[in-house]
Amino acid sequence: MAKTPRSSAGSDARSTPSPTPAKASAVGMEAAFDAAESAVIGKLGAARLAALSGAPVARLAGQPIASLKAKLGHVLDPRMLFMQRVCGKVVRTDASTGRQMPVPLATVQVEDTDCSLFAFHPVGSPWSWLFPFNCKREVIATVKTDACGNFCVWIPRFDIDWVLRWRTLRLCFPVLFERPNWRDLLDDLRLRIPDLTERGPIGPIPGPDPAPDFTALRQLAAMSDSRVAEALARFETLPGQRFGEDTSALDQALDAPAALRMAPPLPADFLSDDGGKKGAPSRLALDTVAAQLRLDPKALEGFSPQHWIGPMRRCVSIHLPEWVPIIDVPDITFRVLQDVDGDGVEEVIYGESHFDVRWNAGNLPFVTLEADASARVAPDCFPDEQIPCGNTPAIVMAGRLPLTGDPSTFNNATGYNLRTNRPHPSGTSVDPLPNPSARSPAFGKLSLLGCHRTHPGATHYRVLYRHRAPGSAAFGPQTPFVGVSWWLYRLNGAGVGEWHAPTSNANGWYPINLPAGPNSWLPSEQLLLDLPTGGTYPDGTYELVLQVGTLPGTVLASSAPVAVVVDNRAPGFVFDIAWRKAGEAVWLPIGGNCPVVRRGATPVAVEFRVTMDVHSEHFRNAYFRPTVCGSVGMVRTSGSGGADGPLGFEHWHTTVGDQGGLMQAVYTLPANASQGSYGFFARSVSRAFDTNQVMAPPTPAFEYEATRVYQDASRAFAVFDAD
Repeated sequence: MAKTPRSSAGSDARSTPSPTPAKASAVGMEAAFDAAESAVIGKLGAARLAALSGAPVARLAGQPIASLKAKLGHVLDPRMLFMQRVCGKVVRTDASTGRQMPVPLATVQVEDTDCSLFAFHPVGSPWSWLFPFNCKREVIATVKTDACGNFCVWIPRFDIDWVLRWRTLRLCFPVLFERPNWRDLLDDLRLRIPDLTERGPIGPIPGPDPAPDFTALRQLAAMSDSRVAEALARFETLPGQRFGEDTSALDQALDAPAALRMAPPLPADFLSDDGGKKGAPSRLALDTVAAQLRLDPKALEGFSPQHWIGPMRRCVSIHLPEWVPIIDVPDITFRVLQDVDGDGVEEVIYGESHFDVRWNAGNLPFVTLEADASARVAPDCFPDEQIPCGNTPAIVMAGRLPLTGDPSTFNNATGYNLRTNRPHPSGTSVDPLPNPSARSPAFGKLSLLGCHRTHPGATHYRVLYRHRAPGSAAFGPQTPFVGVSWWLYRLNGAGVGEWHAPTSNANGWYPINLPAGPNSWLPSEQLLLDLPTGGTYPDGTYELVLQVGTLPGTVLASSAPVAVVVDNRAPGFVFDIAWRKAGEAVWLPIGGNCPVVRRGATPVAVEFRVTMDVHSEHFRNAYFRPTVCGSVGMVRTSGSGGADGPLGFEHWHTTVGDQGGLMQAVYTLPANASQGSYGFFARSVSRAFDTNQVMAPPTPAFEYEATRVYQDASRAFAVFDAD
C-alpha cells in the first residue's frame, strides 16, 4: 500500500494517495467483529454454556452468538456471551540459526476439545505427562495469519469460563493442565543465582531490581539443561533488559510454553512393536495400564503410548498414583493448516494441541504456535506501507533500516549504523544517553528494498556490488548478485496461499513484473534481494547499486551507490588464568583436564590472575567474572584495562576506534571459602546489529544495545584443602 503524499526516494515526485494502514486495519477489525457475532455455537459449546447457565441445550446448539444475545439476553448472564480476543503468532524455528521465522497465510482453527486423559506421574520425576484418548473436537473460530505470521481471534467467554471452572473445582488440576513456560523455569533457576554472584569488597552494586541476568543463568543451565541454556542464549539477544527499553518481545518469549521436548520415561516394552497392526499401541501397554486401573482394556480405545502431552507441571502437594484416568477434560485448542506443497490443499502443520494457553491469566498471554518442519516461512517482516518512489532507481532500506534519507541513523557513505551499540565514554556497560555516535555493522541476512519500477521501458533489474574485505584499502570489481532467490507469497482468488521464488539469469537480471493475480505478493513487491551474508558473500564493506533495463543487458538507469558494512564474526580473544597462594611470588597456570588448586591442608587465601586479550575492528565490549561455590565470594584486589561494572570486570568501547585490548585482574579467594568448584566466565561482544530489530515508539527505531554476535569462554577448577 503506497503512503500518502510525501517526498519519494530518487526524486521530488509525490506518491498517489491510497488507503492508510490504519484504515485497512479498521476494516479488518470490523470484519473480525462481524465474524465473532455470527459465530455458531456447536454441540460441545452448547453443552458448556448449558452447564454454566442452566439453559436447555436444544435452545443453544446451532445458534449464532448475536441471535442468542437477542433471544436469551434477558435470561442469560450477559457476560457469558462476551467474546475474548486472543492473539498469537505461528512460527517455525530455523534449525541452523535458532531464529523464529513467521509462517504467513496459514489457517488457524480454534477448537472446543473434550479429551479423556491418562495422567502419568513417574516416581521421582518433577514432571507429569498426559496421554489423550477418546477425543472430540469442534471448530469454533477460524482466522488467517498475516504476512508476519500474526493472528487474532475472538473466543466465546463462556468457553473459557467453563474450562476454568472445571479445573478450579478439582484439586491439583490448575497445576497439572499448565505447560511450564520459560518464566517458570528461569524463576526456579534464579533461586540458585547467588551461588554465581561475585561479592565485591563493598557488596553487590545497589540499584533497582534488574532484568534477569541471562548470562549468569545460562552458565548455570549449561551445567544441567542444554535446552534451557539454548533458550537463554536467545533471550540475551532481545531488547527489554535495559532502562527504558520496550519489554514486549522479551515478555512474549518468557511467557511462551517451554519447548522441553522431554519424552515420558515409559518402560521399553510399552513402545515395542508387538507384531500387530502397524501404528497400533503395544498390547503390553494397554494391558498393564488397564490392570493397574482395574479397567477393561476395551475402555482404553484410542490410547497410545506414542501419543503424549508434556511434560506438564506436577502437583507436589499430595501423593499421586503412577497412572490416573481423567475423563472428559475440556480445553480450547489450536490447529494450523497451510498449503505446503502448492497443490491447493492445506495440510496440518500444527495440530493435536492441548493446553496452549493459560486461561487463568488476568491478561491472556500472547500465544506462540510452533509449526512443524514442513511449514513454509517468510523472510523477516517489513513495514506494511510501500516505499514511495519517483523516477530514479534507489536502494532505500535493508530490512527495517533506512539506507537513505535518515543520516542520524545510517551513514550510507561509510555503511555504518550510527545509533545501535554506541560507545560508552565511562568504559562500562552502564552509561546513559546521550553518547557518541556508533559505528556498528550489520550481520546476517540483508533484505534489500527499494524502487525498481521507475522507468517505463524497463523490464528487468539487478543489484551489483563491489566488495572490500576487512583491512583492505581497495574495493574489488563491480559484480552482479547471481543465483540468489527468496520466497514471496500471497492469497490467490480462492483464498489459498501460493508461493513464488524470483530467480535471476546468469547476469543477475530479475524480472520487474511478478506473476499477476488478485493480491500483492508479500512480504513486499519492493523486495529487491534477500541476501544471506557470511558465507558465499563474506564479511566486509559492500557498495551496492541498483540497475534497471531490458534483456539481454541494456541498462536504462542506475541508482546512487550505498554502502553497507557486514560483520558476522565475534571478537576473538585469549583467556588465561593462573593462581598462587597469597604472598607467594610464582604464578601457576590453570589448564588441562580436571585442574585442581591445592591451598594447603590448613587452607590459606589464594589469588587468581585472569587475563583476557581481545581485539576486533567492531569490538563492543568484553568482560569476565568469577563463579563461586558457597556464600563466600572472591574479592578483586587489582586490575588494569577495565573496571568493575554490572557485568563483572569489563571494558566497553569508549570511542568508535576502540578495538579492545588487554584486560587483567587479580582476585583473592579467602581462606574461609568452601572447598569445591570455582571458575571464571568471559565474553566478548561485537557491535553488529540485526537490520530487522527495532524498538517500539517513542524510542528511536535503532536506539538500543543488543548482544547479537558474541563469543564465550569459561574455565572451571576445583579448590581443595590439601598440600
